[in-house]
Amino acid sequence: MVAVLIVGGPVLAAFPTAALGALVVYAALRLVDAGEFRRFARFRRSELTLALATTAAVLAVGVLYGVLAAIALSILDLLRRVSRPHDGILGFVPGVTGMHDVDDVHGLCDELDRRRVMVALARVKQDLQQDLRRSGLRDRIGQERIFPTLPTAVAAFHQ
Repeated sequence: MVAVLIVGGPVLAAFPTAALGALVVYAALRLVDAGEFRRFARFRRSELTLALATTAAVLAVGVLYGVLAAIALSILDLLRRVSRPHDGILGFVPGVTGMHDVDDVHGLCDELDRRRVMVALARVKQDLQQDLRRSGLRDRIGQERIFPTLPTAVAAFHQ
């Protein structure tokens, strides 16, 4: 048996508007995957924010302008991340070969203090100075051991 739906005419006119709206809402909700939003939240908060902003834009201004807004927001997010790259303070970790980011190994400063190893920095740029200050590492290292150039650091070492 073959069912035929005639679009328009008396069949669609007799269909309640509320039921038609419910079908559209149901179909739209099936397009949204809540699990993906949770995955975005675990991966990177900016991705979750971008997904939620895109959803809101599509609902508020329509699909075309919502997608255009998402593209613009994605470009802005990319520029934000590119303009502030990750910087790390590298050091040796006991029992692990090579140098590693101090942020990845929270006990490194304590281990260096225990071994009586003095940490000094040379050619520290202003933005890194701010990060060191915010993280508390500048106070831990000591402002007197942060040098503007490598020759001044070497001269201080020889003294």
